[in-house]
Amino acid sequence: RLERDPRVHLVGHQPEVRPYYAAMSVLALPSAREGFPQTLLEGSAMGLPTVGSDVPGVRDAVQDGVTGLLVPFHAPDALAEALLGLLRDPIRRATLGAAGRRWARSGFDQGEVRERFLEFYLRTAVERGIQLPSAAARSVADGAPLIDPSPSSTARTP
Repeated sequence: RLERDPRVHLVGHQPEVRPYYAAMSVLALPSAREGFPQTLLEGSAMGLPTVGSDVPGVRDAVQDGVTGLLVPFHAPDALAEALLGLLRDPIRRATLGAAGRRWARSGFDQGEVRERFLEFYLRTAVERGIQLPSAAARSVADGAPLIDPSPSSTARTP
């Protein structure tokens, strides 16, 4: 039925998603379970208000009433109400989207997140007695950054 509906566009895997986010008014992720949904952060970084299920993972990526809305899991009426409410209220949509963009950009910069993960893994390895390459071991010992924090040409932040 979705394939025949002219309002629905099934585009398959897309290596570049920013044009699709730019075409959206609201990003919804009604999920039963997620680790940490990058999709919601990407949408927030693009200035979209987000709507997601109030489940672990999703509730960590949506600040309810600040960057988007959380709805009860398996509550299609609540999901529809949240989406329609945002579609009918451009000021609230813009306010949530702007707050989401600020939040995503301030707390989830790709370089900083990579740096934190790498530091965590290397410190954990040291604590467990795992031998590290000498340069990494020196960085862990002196607290120096392990990755150049300046943006690289390969970094892609929406």
